[in-house]
Amino acid sequence: MLQEARAILEGKIYSYNRGEIALLEVINAQRSYNETRLAYDEARYNYAVALVELRRAAAIWDIDQL
Repeated sequence: MLQEARAILEGKIYSYNRGEIALLEVINAQRSYNETRLAYDEARYNYAVALVELRRAAAIWDIDQL
């Protein structure tokens, strides 16, 4: 999904540079990409937090081993 949002943004920028679309469409594509990227980053962060908590709860992760 992130790659698709990036490809759409790049396509909009290309079309704008050729004079085929308005700047507003590029701005909307950028906003959509930014929102998608933020959701992706938040999901990865939440996954990492959950993994640490799970390992801690299962006593299979020891911070002293790092």
